[in-house]
Amino acid sequence: MERNNLNRLTHVMISFAGLILVQRAARFLLFRFAPGLGTFGDFLVFLLAFGAAFALLRLPLKTAEEEDPVPELVKKKTGRCVLHLLASVAALVTLMFLVAAFMNGEEAFSGGVSAAGEMPSLDPLSVASLLLIHPVAEEVLFRRLYYGELRRMHPVFGCMAQALMFALAHESVDGMIYALAAGVLLGVLAEETGRLWPTVAAHVFVNLRSLVSLTVFAERGGVRYGLDSAILTAGAVAFVILAATRVRFAADTGRKAGAA
Repeated sequence: MERNNLNRLTHVMISFAGLILVQRAARFLLFRFAPGLGTFGDFLVFLLAFGAAFALLRLPLKTAEEEDPVPELVKKKTGRCVLHLLASVAALVTLMFLVAAFMNGEEAFSGGVSAAGEMPSLDPLSVASLLLIHPVAEEVLFRRLYYGELRRMHPVFGCMAQALMFALAHESVDGMIYALAAGVLLGVLAEETGRLWPTVAAHVFVNLRSLVSLTVFAERGGVRYGLDSAILTAGAVAFVILAATRVRFAADTGRKAGAA
């Protein structure tokens, strides 16, 4: 079992090392010799780095047969997944405010600062990348492949490890801080729902919220406040429902155990 765990960890780390090395090298070379690429350059760096990570994961993983001590993920029903999704989006938006406030002080509440430290753009490639390509690729890599492999060692270790790798894949300090906390939340979401689509949807919704808040509604503080209030309210309601149903389930289980 220990040998299998070492092989799993090595398998993931080789892929992640390829991601980071290609990302850093491609960014350095592209923006040194072709500084005018702009958004397309960022997109090309992303494709090269994630392509290398996915390719390295296809290397054969040598494991001996063993009885898996960690049960497989349990796929929850769609309604419960939606509740977890709403609660997670609210938590991610709250984290965004906290990180922005910590890193930027009062400027974080001016509407011109994002947790990642970069202002989004409305050009088609940037929008497609922010709302589709990045969320899907990052969730498949970190929350399905990396987490799926590492949670077989231990779910908590797997969640924390993929979150740390997710943070290191970002380049700014505030982006790393936010990505670390967000990675933990998204890992928990993957564990709780047993599905990938809630993590992708949460990632997309948070990116969409940042995009419209910092561009379309940049000068409309009231609209931004209303949007965030709606997100936080929906998340709070979803959290209360999840907590209540979990308490009720635990009570019912206890009564059945007592009757038996």
